[in-house]
Amino acid sequence: MKNFFDTKDEKITDKAFSQSIAISVLGIFLCIIMLSSITYAWFVGGTESSTNTLKAGCFDFDIAVTQDENGTVKNIDVNKNADGTSSCTFEDVGKYTVVLTMTDASTVKGFCCVKIGDGAEAQTISMTKESNGTQSSITTFSFTLDITTQGQTVLFTPKWGLPANAQIEAGSTYPKQAGQGTP
Repeated sequence: MKNFFDTKDEKITDKAFSQSIAISVLGIFLCIIMLSSITYAWFVGGTESSTNTLKAGCFDFDIAVTQDENGTVKNIDVNKNADGTSSCTFEDVGKYTVVLTMTDASTVKGFCCVKIGDGAEAQTISMTKESNGTQSSITTFSFTLDITTQGQTVLFTPKWGLPANAQIEAGSTYPKQAGQGTP
């Protein structure tokens, strides 16, 4: 304030007034320039990145069901359902070999729930895609399915994660017959 008034309460000098106005005008111009720059940056600024696709862990497998009738291998049709499950209807009573092969799209470990008719579900042991550098080996899992009722339908459901209670071991027969332990 000493530029505006001296100690005798006299009016401001022309030189002091011009300096004060020049500083004020310069400050206003700087504020306008900064505000314009920020506004311009707000409207033209953006981010660009390559397309990043998020994909949840998935587990899926192909199913092959065969029956060995007197030395002749018979393939059984397996239907892939829209909900991700697969089903198979067995016309004859007997033992069938089921081979589960993880698909290339599978990215995690998982297991299969097997449900015969209206019975309880049983879980296979965990299957895992092992990766070694650039090569991947796909795990296959096989077991024997013992069908005791003609026209029985079996539902195969892929589930990712680890089974809570795996009842079907590789190479075993499901369901186990009386005297073979619990299924």
